[in-house]
Amino acid sequence: MVDSGIILLKYWLEVSPQEQQRRLEDRVDDGRKTWKLSPMDLKSYHRWDDYTKARDSMFEASDTSWAPWFVAKSEDKRKVRLNVLSHLLEYVPYEKL
Repeated sequence: MVDSGIILLKYWLEVSPQEQQRRLEDRVDDGRKTWKLSPMDLKSYHRWDDYTKARDSMFEASDTSWAPWFVAKSEDKRKVRLNVLSHLLEYVPYEKL
């Protein structure tokens, strides 16, 4: 894909277990957010260490110089969105109008 000219950017949004717990509790307690809560969310939280090992294996197998992973700390959703967009735009060639 990269050899054909496609710009491949891979982002991993990293969140701490404490922040993930806070977000899950928010979804349980806030009626406006319950639609975001799935049975899988609750099960996956209890397998945090397993998912961390799988993430590390994925990074090891697929982090390359021509298609690296970029890890963005996502405790603050607004900041991470802006940072990822800013980073992404640095990699996309464009001509100023």
